[in-house]
Amino acid sequence: MNKLMGVLLLSTMAASSVVLADDKCKEPLDQWQTEAAFRQVMEQKGWTIQTFEIDDGCFEIHGLDENQRRIEASFNPKTLEMVEMELED
Repeated sequence: MNKLMGVLLLSTMAASSVVLADDKCKEPLDQWQTEAAFRQVMEQKGWTIQTFEIDDGCFEIHGLDENQRRIEASFNPKTLEMVEMELED
């Protein structure tokens, strides 16, 4: 590997570390609650989940909150606490 490629590789690795440090949810996978447990908690709150996915280490949903507002929300997969929510028009 030439010197330029080594510098580029190190730069890329450093930039990747910065991106990972900005993740909202950083819980180890073995500490996550199950999707079924998460869905049950949301249903008990009166929320309707239309889509569920994992994004940046968080559980992310699109659906309706207890007031029937369209929302996109992210939750910590260990604690199931909301970390971000946006109302959709």
